[in-house]
Amino acid sequence: MRIKNTGYNSALVLPTGAWKAMFVRGDQVAQTSAAGLDHNGPIGAASIHSGKLNGIPEPYKSACEGALMLPMTGGSWQMLLFKGDRVCWYHWDTKVRSEGPVTELRHADGLPAWGTMLPAGYREGVDALLMDSTAESPYWTTYVFKNDRVATIDWRNGCTRECRIYEGAQPTAGWAKLPAEWLRDYDHVLPLPGVSGAKRSLLIKGGNGCVFNWNTGPEKTGALTTLMPELAALPAPFTTQYKPIVGRWATPAAPNPVTVRVDLDGLGATRQFSGDIDQFNGATRSFLYSFRVSAPAIAASATEVTAVGSVQWKPPYVGCTAKITIPRVAESTPAPTLRLELRFDDGNVVPYVLPYETAHLRTVDLEIDAMAGRAALASYNTATDAVAGPPDYVDRQLTIASAFAEAGIELRSAGTVNEVGTADSGTDLRWSDSELHTAMLHNFSGHAETEQWKLWTFVASRHVNDNTGVMFDVNEGKQRQGMAVFYDQISGEPGYFILGLYVHELGHCLNLQHSWQKNDSGAPLGPRDGRGDLSWMQYWNLYTAENGSSGWDVFWSRFPFTFTANELAHLRHAFRYDIIPGGANWAAQGSAAYNTQDPALAAMDDPIADDSGLALTLSARPFAYGEPVTVEIKLARDGRDVTVHRDLSPKSEYLTIAITAPSGITRPFRPLARQCNGHSDDTLTTLTAGVPALYESAYLGSGADGQYFTDPGLYTVRALYTAPDGSRVVSPDLTIRIRLPRTGDDQDAGELLMGDQAGTLMALLGSDSPALQSGNTALAELSDRFADHPLAVYSHLAQGANAGRHYQHIRDGRLHIRQPDTQDAVTQLTAAVDASTGPGGLNDITLNAAMRRLATVHAKAGDRTAADTTLDRMVDHFRARHLPAHILTTIQDQADATRRQIIPSDQNLPRKGRKRT
Repeated sequence: MRIKNTGYNSALVLPTGAWKAMFVRGDQVAQTSAAGLDHNGPIGAASIHSGKLNGIPEPYKSACEGALMLPMTGGSWQMLLFKGDRVCWYHWDTKVRSEGPVTELRHADGLPAWGTMLPAGYREGVDALLMDSTAESPYWTTYVFKNDRVATIDWRNGCTRECRIYEGAQPTAGWAKLPAEWLRDYDHVLPLPGVSGAKRSLLIKGGNGCVFNWNTGPEKTGALTTLMPELAALPAPFTTQYKPIVGRWATPAAPNPVTVRVDLDGLGATRQFSGDIDQFNGATRSFLYSFRVSAPAIAASATEVTAVGSVQWKPPYVGCTAKITIPRVAESTPAPTLRLELRFDDGNVVPYVLPYETAHLRTVDLEIDAMAGRAALASYNTATDAVAGPPDYVDRQLTIASAFAEAGIELRSAGTVNEVGTADSGTDLRWSDSELHTAMLHNFSGHAETEQWKLWTFVASRHVNDNTGVMFDVNEGKQRQGMAVFYDQISGEPGYFILGLYVHELGHCLNLQHSWQKNDSGAPLGPRDGRGDLSWMQYWNLYTAENGSSGWDVFWSRFPFTFTANELAHLRHAFRYDIIPGGANWAAQGSAAYNTQDPALAAMDDPIADDSGLALTLSARPFAYGEPVTVEIKLARDGRDVTVHRDLSPKSEYLTIAITAPSGITRPFRPLARQCNGHSDDTLTTLTAGVPALYESAYLGSGADGQYFTDPGLYTVRALYTAPDGSRVVSPDLTIRIRLPRTGDDQDAGELLMGDQAGTLMALLGSDSPALQSGNTALAELSDRFADHPLAVYSHLAQGANAGRHYQHIRDGRLHIRQPDTQDAVTQLTAAVDASTGPGGLNDITLNAAMRRLATVHAKAGDRTAADTTLDRMVDHFRARHLPAHILTTIQDQADATRRQIIPSDQNLPRKGRKRT
């Protein structure tokens, strides 16, 4: 059972006519009745129950953590006493009947044991137990309360009901009438005499109580000692609340400063502890080790709490057991010091004494910049929207900081929100990932290429892909330091959506993955392959409930505005390098449970059966040495209409690609930026007979891990698509050949594209970032020195795309816009298009995008005739390829949509004689 801070470990109501209860505090007991305080002294004293309790064995006698009065047998009383994962069945006349693991507890031989009856989530950290009746009977029922749920255990038949407390330990009307604050986290539940056939109970939380009628609801709430005359006589030590055992303790003392994070108690307790050990070298302090104890044995007495368990180290270190000891003090007094003892397998013991530091387990400095007119979220009141939160949710005012504070993370403001002026920026304020990363490098005052507890949030206007939010910092260098939300895109959304977006993206910065992808980094998936998680990290429109209902409204009507238990364990206790911004790469080491074999790759094995109704295929031609590798992706229906995600890019969360090099080493492709664009049903479409497939072109040459195709030879590429219903569709392997250079020019031209910066520029289609200057120099050399070489088509594409768009950067607190160089863009893009309308050059999908981009640049330059001609040329080119009708229809739609965007409506007239195919 979990630790209780009520001033007493457990409470029992005696099976007498008048209500009489014992409150146990260590080896002391206070017994109260209508007559007042009957006893206040040792539990085994002869003056209470004729000394019948003196036979209780240790440690139950002095450090019991929970108790349950059982039905009488032969007129005698009996009870269960709990300590850790063990239980003592104590008969008041015949003494100990049994003692052993809770999982082996059973009513009688031949009947089920608790280990088989308790639902999985109830096997540790239980809040309270209540016996349905203590009258003598062969039929026993116990109610087990934990968090906001209750399980009904029939000792003969097992678990007969498991539900939210709101729905009732029994399906009676009173439970739904409880105030939200009385629908979870009980410390004790005691029976009261029934009224008119209705059950009644005393619910206890801290120093307060609720007299509860199971049929009609609460009768009285308030301070525990005011609810009943029998409770007014409780002695002061029994009514004085303990300080919760949660927070951070640290000592800066040389030679090894130590920090310990403790999470044994409090909101969403994970019952773990962890820490970091640093070292001094001269005048410098550096990180040495992180440690974590994930399953400690926890013991609570009236005077102290201890937790002990095996240590996991990172980096790996020698075998060790860690023990922490924290004195129990009154809630109103200062927090006590913590004693840490590291006992190594070689017999060496290292003790530490650590002063209390804060109730937060970690502290992160958050710096926010916002474009003028775009305000960062201030707060959200969960009572504002009827759709938000389950019926038993306690409404409250939430901020970004408070959402993380409830998870144990202090988000400390790094100053006031800095406003970025936009007076000279023009109207097209869409941000690319490249611009966002450059903005972070130049405006995040705390930025450094190192591991540090600092994050940057930018409130921008819109994203080029209309994403609502993005953790864009998964580029080269130290990752996970910045995220952005797009104000113009979300300003009309409900407050819960906006708050959820901030918390979601900041969760990514702390290396949390989406709910259905946690197993990619070794963490267990939640219900329904993660789609059933009620978490900040869920895609709300993809949530699926236990009854099969799904979607946005279903999620928000159930979401309690929190992280899941294993996400809380990561945030509070992950090894330092795996969570700190600038530490482990995004999704590479997101928890302490990483496997040596990448689970994302293991998931790409062919399924035993595939009834998804989908087929995923990849295609590509051979590539020259250094040539940017692009793969065409096709997702097609296979016999029936199927709902799918519109986005097939590996930047999305739905498509994973694995690349096996000629050496045999397989790596997952990790894009430069991950886009969170799945918080809306608009991201879905249905494949039908009329539109049987989706197509995408993916640039795989360079990503967050640098270049992937560095050596000539045969590479194998495989893709995994995750459908909205959770189906995993695996493509056949695609073999890609990287040819040897045949001439010196082939070698030299290829090497200009092989640098990491050149690869990044190809992924971003150009950038003005000073950090990528050497890459831009290489592309310029390729275009100028090797103008006639086939590889020059790629430098023309990247340079032309970048020249043809404005580029936003922030300097001196203002947004500055580099206007498009339309002349250079037309020259470069025309060269790329002309080189690709024959047998070589860009693939079809990339050429399509390049021609629409060229038409847009012509329009920006004021040459609408050239823009129109370019779009006509695009349609004619692909029609001459004799592509399937549905593809030609899509291409015509793309041309028409581009024409509407770039040519004023009064000039955008129907094309006479133009046949639509």
